[in-house]
Order: sequence, then structure tokens, then C-alpha cells
Amino acid sequence: MDRIALVAGILGAPIALAALGHHLRRRPPKVKRLFWGGVIGHTMGLFITVGAMLFPSVSWVAGGPMRVHVVHWSLLVGLVLGLAVAAVSPPRAGSSPRRGRR
Repeated sequence: MDRIALVAGILGAPIALAALGHHLRRRPPKVKRLFWGGVIGHTMGLFITVGAMLFPSVSWVAGGPMRVHVVHWSLLVGLVLGLAVAAVSPPRAGSSPRRGRR
């Protein structure tokens, strides 16, 4: 299950975000918030994953399987948390869609 989560976080999340971000300018503000929340959450999960992989493994010995879970699951957890925060966040003032082109 951990390997599936890692592959989904490395490949699935960016593909889903790319599909969500396609024609982003024409999307409603809610979709834009979800896209940027997912991007920011996935990026934060990526920082946590890389930090856990670069941290010396000797210091993780007493923690049991914690390092494995952090490395494998932080990308997906970061994505889901970013999407959740974006879903419940209120729209910004002045973020209404434009009426027409310039």
C-alpha cells in the first residue's frame, strides 16, 4: 500500500493537477482555488518527503516505520490537505470572473 501511495503521489497527483489546471483562466474561482491549494499542498508534501529521505536513517531507527510512512504518504496527504483548505476557504474580495475580454 505504501508503494501505491508513493507512485500516486509522484505521478497521479501532478497529472490530476495538470488536468485541473487545463484552461485555468476560463474556470470559476472555486476551481482556481482548488488548483492552487493542490499545488501548494503537494509542494509542501514534496519538501517533507525530500527532507525525510535526506535525513540520516540512523536517527529514524528508534521511530519504527515512521520514516517509511512519511516518505510514502506525505505527497498524497499534502495534496489532500491543500485541496481541503482551498475548498473551505472563502473567495477573495474582487475575485469575481471578468465579463468580456480586454
